[in-house]
Amino acid sequence: MTCVEETRDVSKLLPEEIDGMHKFIAMKGEKALEYIKKAHKGEIRNVEDIAVVHYYSNRSLVVLWITEYPDKKTAENETLRMVESMKKFGGLWAEVERARLNGINVFYVPEKEHYFFSKGRYAFYLIPHNVSGSELEYFVEELCKNI
Repeated sequence: MTCVEETRDVSKLLPEEIDGMHKFIAMKGEKALEYIKKAHKGEIRNVEDIAVVHYYSNRSLVVLWITEYPDKKTAENETLRMVESMKKFGGLWAEVERARLNGINVFYVPEKEHYFFSKGRYAFYLIPHNVSGSELEYFVEELCKNI
């Protein structure tokens, strides 16, 4: 079983504000890991730290899951494993597509409007609400500045 060190805090890597949206840490560490495990059919593994963060404003919300892995290769492999798991699960999840957001290669589930990708030793999963394409591109750019 993957355990998260309580001394880590991957949420501290994230900006306090992006494009007028404020950061709210919904959960982190073991609590976040247990929540994520319940939301998935597949195995969650190799996690060093994880957080569920909401960026919100009066009109927009982005739900963000950020996962820290031991290294870049593990983050990339786990992201690709998620793609394969979604395809096997079927339904609208099987429709995973590739896209680019501000020069970053991402995976996209069109029916759900979910985006996910890895950068460095981190994986990001974004669920935007009431966010335009250009706003999402800017969000990803700002999110990745310090990674």
